[in-house]
Amino acid sequence: MSRRCINKSILIGRVGAAPTLRSFPDGAALATLRLATEEHWPDPVTGEPRERTDWHNIVLRDRLAEIAAQYVTAGQLLHIEGAMRTRKYTHEGVVRYISEVLATDMQMLGGGKLRAGAPSSSDTPEQQEAAP
Repeated sequence: MSRRCINKSILIGRVGAAPTLRSFPDGAALATLRLATEEHWPDPVTGEPRERTDWHNIVLRDRLAEIAAQYVTAGQLLHIEGAMRTRKYTHEGVVRYISEVLATDMQMLGGGKLRAGAPSSSDTPEQQEAAP
């Protein structure tokens, strides 16, 4: 009986800086961003609040990359789903490894600063139609 393996990451966190978008001659697009997640807990001895922030490397492809580049801003709360990937590269003769989440789904949950032309979560279709 074979068992299936699952590689799924689900993150909700804040964007550290606007995504970086790269376009390729074949029309493919790739965006990268860093997402901060936090854990909060009481110290077991003192009861004082403790916290930890982890930074995650997120990679978005094609249409998802274009949407992120157009609408996602620093400080924005995002829900990201995808798969964890580790890749190897060489920098100045040194082999390095990086772990990234290859996003398959992204939801913008709010926060951050709106870019010009970006829809506001408070704009309902009724409000948009009523505008002159």
